Amino acid sequence: MECRYETECINSGYEILPHEKNEAFIKAWKTGTTGYPLIDACMRAVESTGWINFRMRAMVVSFLTLKKVI
Repeated sequence: MECRYETECINSGYEILPHEKNEAFIKAWKTGTTGYPLIDACMRAVESTGWINFRMRAMVVSFLTLKKVI
């Protein structure tokens, strides 16, 4: 119903926070070469089959967003 949720923060206060974009890390995540075996296996499965289950999708997205912070 709210298509803008994909491109805008629900809480506009987050828009002013600095966002660093680590292109090398994002490329490693996409290609399954992060060095974390479970993440890499999931991303390679997505690349080869186009599908992974819900829990794996949640894990790889959490990894992408949390790894940048830690």
